[in-house]
Amino acid sequence: MAALTLNPGKGEYLKSQVAGQSQHVQISNESAIDFYRKFGFEIIETKKNYYKRIEPADAHVLQKNLKVPSGQNADAQKTDN
Repeated sequence: MAALTLNPGKGEYLKSQVAGQSQHVQISNESAIDFYRKFGFEIIETKKNYYKRIEPADAHVLQKNLKVPSGQNADAQKTDN
């Protein structure tokens, strides 16, 4: 499931009713942020005090659209990163 979430390509996952995937990442975790960005995720929000037992407590919400709009194929949705 994780591999299909990051790179759905030609998998059956793309045909599902799921429109997108989001991840919460600690704002100081630059390697995780870079990792998700390489797979098309974008920061859409920062949640203050998301984590209760670690510092910094803030988290970025990263999101990737997975569902291909009707009338398009998976290759048409790919973007240059």
